Amino acid sequence: EAGLAIAPHLAAIDAARSKFFVLDNGFPVSGLRVNLKGREPQGLVAPGAEFTAVCTTLAEDLLDIVNARTGQPMVKSVRRTEEIYSGPHLDRLPDLLIEWSGKDVLGSAGCGNPAQSELTVRSNKIGEISGTNTYPRTGDHHPQGLLVAVGPRVVPGRLERTLSLMDLAPTFTSALGIELPDADGVAVGELL
Repeated sequence: EAGLAIAPHLAAIDAARSKFFVLDNGFPVSGLRVNLKGREPQGLVAPGAEFTAVCTTLAEDLLDIVNARTGQPMVKSVRRTEEIYSGPHLDRLPDLLIEWSGKDVLGSAGCGNPAQSELTVRSNKIGEISGTNTYPRTGDHHPQGLLVAVGPRVVPGRLERTLSLMDLAPTFTSALGIELPDADGVAVGELL
């Protein structure tokens, strides 16, 4: 379907036999989309009760997966997208959002850090599955990010409070001497 971000490595999935598939959504939070009749070209799952049952089972199964080495859960949460978002294009988003726990530090053989790039996960349903992390990036976006600011008017030091992403646009426009009416955030004085 046009507009869906399906990763190239997923092209081998047989859509006619798969009840769900991954949508490329990033790594801290992954997206699963149910192969829904009437929405997907080769939909298998009926809307309504069957769709809900597939989502519920998937969530339970994902939450049961642990790192075989540490016993730590691999998944922090699984949420239905429709419980978080709304709007006319909701049908283009994943049906489930999987937030990975991030408790275990993983290495990457793809960026020259092969330590702990081998991973084995397990659950009662899937048994044990092993693989190597070859993703070439060493980081990704997280809700509590990092902002580094440098400039002649920036006060050196560390802020002891959390900024909202919404504060950045008013801060940048204020630094340029431009008023930003009806902004959702407020300018960060320490950066001005």
